[in-house]
Amino acid sequence: MLRGNYVVFMESANMPPCYWRIRGVLCLRNSAKCLNQSFSNNVNRVTGFEEKVLQPSFIYAPSRVLYGISIESEEPLVKVLGNLMPILGEMNVEVLHVLSSIRGGRCRTVVFLDLTDSKGDPGRIVGEVSRAFKDARVEPIEPIAAGMIADLKSVPQIPGAHRVIMFTDTDFKGLIKGLKDRIGEGAAMAILYNLGLELGKSFGVGLKIIGKKLGVHGPREIFRKIFMPLFQITGFGVAEATYENISPFRLIVRVEKSFECELSKGSGKPSSFFTRGLMVGVVEELFGISPIVAIETACIARGDPHCEIVFLRRKEESRRT
Repeated sequence: MLRGNYVVFMESANMPPCYWRIRGVLCLRNSAKCLNQSFSNNVNRVTGFEEKVLQPSFIYAPSRVLYGISIESEEPLVKVLGNLMPILGEMNVEVLHVLSSIRGGRCRTVVFLDLTDSKGDPGRIVGEVSRAFKDARVEPIEPIAAGMIADLKSVPQIPGAHRVIMFTDTDFKGLIKGLKDRIGEGAAMAILYNLGLELGKSFGVGLKIIGKKLGVHGPREIFRKIFMPLFQITGFGVAEATYENISPFRLIVRVEKSFECELSKGSGKPSSFFTRGLMVGVVEELFGISPIVAIETACIARGDPHCEIVFLRRKEESRRT
């Protein structure tokens, strides 16, 4: 995400200058003074959460002087930020990124800072913070190189009980091209579809567990209220179920900004293989219907305004054709 001179990874592109995301990351381009004001106005949003998931991140800003601090304390995030922000504000330190997690009753807060226009050097900042948090473990986070910093201690990312592995759309495009070059387009697309299918089935099992914990019951509700938001925030695209019928089974999903099909724009043909397989696996697992066939009736890769996938029970698809 571009924010002034900064590139902050793993963030929403539509963040306002002062923004709280309770179960994840706080990111802003404003000064510590602004953050302190935002903090004071949002205490009620923070309290009541027993667990906050830490999301590792890194910042790349070649022209800036970056630094970081890790604070591990028994104090809740509200008090940690309340004590920290006045110190940073007094030294005119820019706060770029705040991450927080709770494990074993201790809150770990990671703060990425911009010291370019600051009145304090790293040693002074760490010293002041250490004096303010006498019972806490305060550690500096040195930049990896000039203009680049990362929270390496929080890797791997584990939201809940499972590890997350991330890759970019460029990496995926390279994967597709490599498969096509090695084994041919048809075989490559079949592999991508089946990889998505197996992932979708596993994902579907997890969705049912999440649904049970959240009190979201039934395949329709889990698909709409849990799967589609997760599909969006994990970067696959923006999905919307536009039609649904159980008997005979028919589900139509519109996908905006499909990451997979954006990579094949201009190809002139439907290009959703991995994503289509993923959704089939989820649908089969949630609805208990198998086998499901998915037909991509619209695709941005061939010039349509959005992608559209129709899911049918295979025998129904045979009748339709």
